[in-house]
Amino acid sequence: MGKSKKISKVRLAFVVLLLSMSYGYTITRLFSLQLVSADILQKYAEDQYIMRFEMAPRRGRVCDVRGRELAVSMKVPSVFANPYEIENPVEVSARLNRILNVNQDTILKRLNRKKYFVWIKRKISNEEFQMIEAAEIPGIHFIKESKRFYPQGELASHVLGFVNIDNVGQEGIERTFENYLLGEAGYRKTQKDAKKRELFSFSDINTSVRDGDTVYLTIDTTIQYIAEREVDKVFKKYHPESVSIVVMDPHTGAILALANRPTFDPNQYGKVDGDKRRNRVITDIYEPGSTFKVIAASAALEEKLFLRDEKIYCENGEYKMSGRRMPLHDYHSYGWLSFDDVIKKSSNIGTVKIAQRLGSEKLHEYIRRFGFGARTNINLPGEQFGIFHPLNKWTRSSMSAVPIGQEIAATSLQMVRAFSVFANGGWLVEPQICSRIENVEGVVIKTMDMNKRERILSSETCRDMREILQKVVSRDGTAYRAALDNFSAAGKTGTAQKADLVRGGYAENKYVASFIGFAPADDPSITILVTVNEPPWRVRFGGTIAAPVFKNVAEDVLRYMESNGRMYGKNHRKDNQGNQS
Repeated sequence: MGKSKKISKVRLAFVVLLLSMSYGYTITRLFSLQLVSADILQKYAEDQYIMRFEMAPRRGRVCDVRGRELAVSMKVPSVFANPYEIENPVEVSARLNRILNVNQDTILKRLNRKKYFVWIKRKISNEEFQMIEAAEIPGIHFIKESKRFYPQGELASHVLGFVNIDNVGQEGIERTFENYLLGEAGYRKTQKDAKKRELFSFSDINTSVRDGDTVYLTIDTTIQYIAEREVDKVFKKYHPESVSIVVMDPHTGAILALANRPTFDPNQYGKVDGDKRRNRVITDIYEPGSTFKVIAASAALEEKLFLRDEKIYCENGEYKMSGRRMPLHDYHSYGWLSFDDVIKKSSNIGTVKIAQRLGSEKLHEYIRRFGFGARTNINLPGEQFGIFHPLNKWTRSSMSAVPIGQEIAATSLQMVRAFSVFANGGWLVEPQICSRIENVEGVVIKTMDMNKRERILSSETCRDMREILQKVVSRDGTAYRAALDNFSAAGKTGTAQKADLVRGGYAENKYVASFIGFAPADDPSITILVTVNEPPWRVRFGGTIAAPVFKNVAEDVLRYMESNGRMYGKNHRKDNQGNQS
């Protein structure tokens, strides 16, 4: 009997222990579910009946300096499917293939996925939308997405760049100002029924969308059109490797036009290779040749080493220099030339003799002052530094090469900035492609500094250089084809043989022809550089193929600016005798 009571007590204790452990586990589990895992479980429950849709923002506009639209976004339909709502994926994929011209196997694979949302085709045409809507295919739905359009087509394409299918900027302004243009996405929640269908009566916006900002460029579409029209003529007539042009306000650095040929339509960027999409004005470097002679000349005047009427002996066209394997030659045989005429006639020998008096250290210092070997910091991706060797890397022949634009390489933008120093009275400006950014309410949220500049030459030296460069455009100068009919102009030609990157030295019959100038000559409103890469042999000279482009562009741009009250200073028009009024 005593033994039986003892067994009962053990059993009772065991049962109590089990019950205590069970209650303890239950309490612990309830605590975990109610407090520790509440958020996770709530989200799991919501996933059973809540649908969440992201609402993409409208990408901001890109406009020219006058507000004319260059890039806009519009809402277009995209097609998606809910595979759980589709009973016969094979039949549906065949029907969609006929309408959308998308591979049927690709569609079928997507429809067989265990997901509630799969893309079929994004950003479809209006015709495709109407055909699918009329077909009333269960499980096939539409959503509005933002699609980028470039209403001006190819105009300013290398400035604008383009976006990919997800509206992310890939090149140009679209890439540089991505954070401003993109905006901020929002989302909304809605309930769904047992068949995963949206219950629109329960939809609720949780986070609002912020559309992208508007970027205003310094580009003027009228000036851009004039520039592109003229480079297009040269490209189609002579079929060079490429043509580039830059039109800049020399006082502020504002880029008024920038164009390249070959070009592309950003609405169809995928149809051309990367070579046509490259912005050669900032990505391609070249030996500037004779246009670079103005650097040594202006440095010598600034250091007061020459008077402008001082005579320089140009060795009758052949100059044997120590440290140089081959004699230095001029295209024409010159004897004594004045300082002015050395630049006017583009004498290699005379320019090197000017540089010799200046000395290598001073020459190197002034080249650096003009910004060579450094980026201009323009707001466009892909800009190159150029090539400018440190002084301790110069060879014995460098002083006969660098002053005439060899052993150095620059971008077109670096060259147009350097030349603008003479036009604006001695200031090295920072080129600008964007003027301001506004939010969707029209409030200016960012303004570009158009006064970033550094004085590198005196106004007296720049006045002398303007007068000298005006002679280059005279009837007996190397750039008489650049002379304007109604305005004065100044500038310099360049005909540079291209380096042979495979065998070394210079490539036979391959040149870069260029002309860079400003107008009106005494109070310039614009600086223009025209670069023609590998023109035909018969028109390889900058004065032959590039100078006429400058003339046509400058003449039309100045007339346009004059009509809009944008000319600087006094009346620059010539009278009937060709004198400036």
